Amino acid sequence: MDRRQTTEELINQLNELISEAWTMPLSGGKAVVDRERVTDLLNEINSTFPEELQQARAIVSAQEELKAAAERDADAIIRDAETRARRLVEDQAVIREARRLTSELVNQKKAEAQNILNDANAKADSIVKDASARADQILADANAKSIDLIKKSEQHAEEVTRKAEKESHNLRTATAAYIENSVSGTEQAMAESLNRLRQIKQQVRSGATQQ
Repeated sequence: MDRRQTTEELINQLNELISEAWTMPLSGGKAVVDRERVTDLLNEINSTFPEELQQARAIVSAQEELKAAAERDADAIIRDAETRARRLVEDQAVIREARRLTSELVNQKKAEAQNILNDANAKADSIVKDASARADQILADANAKSIDLIKKSEQHAEEVTRKAEKESHNLRTATAAYIENSVSGTEQAMAESLNRLRQIKQQVRSGATQQ
C-alpha cells in the first residue's frame, strides 16, 4: 500500500468482503470468505489501535460478530419457519408451534448475544480503568519526585546561603581587624613623628639660647 489505511477504510473493506462472499446453498445463510484476506484485514485493523484499546475493541468485535451470527441464525430460522408454515398452512397447530419455537430460539439467541455484549463492555471498562489508574500512579510518582527535588534544592540553597554568610562574616571580621591594626600603626607612627618634632624644636630653642 502507498499509505497507511485508516481503521474505517479497513473495516469498510472487511464489510465489503463479507457482503460479497458466496452464500452456501442449504446452509442457513452461511457464506464462504477468503480467510487469508480476512485475517490480513483484521491484523491491519488491530495494528491501528493502541494495545489496550485493541483488547477492548477485540472483545466488542467478537461479541458483535457473535451477535450478528446469532441474528443471521435467527433470520435463517425465521425464514425456514415461514417457508415451512406456508407449506403447512392447512395445519394451524403446526404453524403456531413453529412460530413459538422460532420465537423462543430467537429470544435465546438475543439473550446470549446481550450477555456477550455485557461481558465485553465490562472487560472494556476494566481495561480503561486499569489504564487510568496506571496514569494516575505515574502522575503521582512524578509529583512526589518533583517535590523531593524541590526540597533538596531548597536545602542546598540554604546550605550555600549559610556558607556565604559565614564567609562574609569572616571577611568582615578580618577586614575590621586589618583596618584597626592599620589605624593603630598609623597613630603610633604619627605619635613618634610628633615626639621627634618636639625634640628637634627643643634642641633648636636650646641652641638659640646659648648663642
